[in-house]
Amino acid sequence: MQRSARICLAASAGGHASQLMRLQSCWTGMDCFSVTTSAAVRRQWVRFGRVYIVEESNRQHPLKVLRTLVSCGRITLVERPAVIITTEAAFVISHAGMGSIMIALEHRKRLLVLPRLKRYGEVVNNHQVGCARRFAELGYLLAAYDTAELPLRLREMESFVPACRSSDADKVARRIAQFLAQVETGPGYRKWRTVGVSSG
Repeated sequence: MQRSARICLAASAGGHASQLMRLQSCWTGMDCFSVTTSAAVRRQWVRFGRVYIVEESNRQHPLKVLRTLVSCGRITLVERPAVIITTEAAFVISHAGMGSIMIALEHRKRLLVLPRLKRYGEVVNNHQVGCARRFAELGYLLAAYDTAELPLRLREMESFVPACRSSDADKVARRIAQFLAQVETGPGYRKWRTVGVSSG
């Protein structure tokens, strides 16, 4: 039997928690845990699974933000969620998988990525490092390659304005067509070639 994906429910107390609770029908019965800022919310959310309380923080208190980030990082390392459901976010912190990057960019969210690494057994190779570097070079996101870099990247995030990215399907189609026009075909032909395609 396939195990359901683990879901993290994350919201501060008050209106954000109330907004999130209105969506509860989509995760009822699934493997969930919650991260919030109040024991009052814990009492409401404990029926969905484990509940973690972290310090309330905002951009006016950067040290609190850092402490909260460290706490959330530790929780994430223990729980390993596949999905995080939260309310409106000023910016997103994620691993550097292509799906996570593309969703954040499509929603025009400022993004800080921490690539999953082979040395921790998180992935089979370090492909996320390459993705993070390329998107950072293009100005679409900020990247931290070690947790020690997080404080600096968080300070940079305050003034970070990501480059505008638009997908050009016609450009991609032209590149593929050019490649296909050059592919040698015929009986017995076994040589494979690949082409890298980027829409941005």
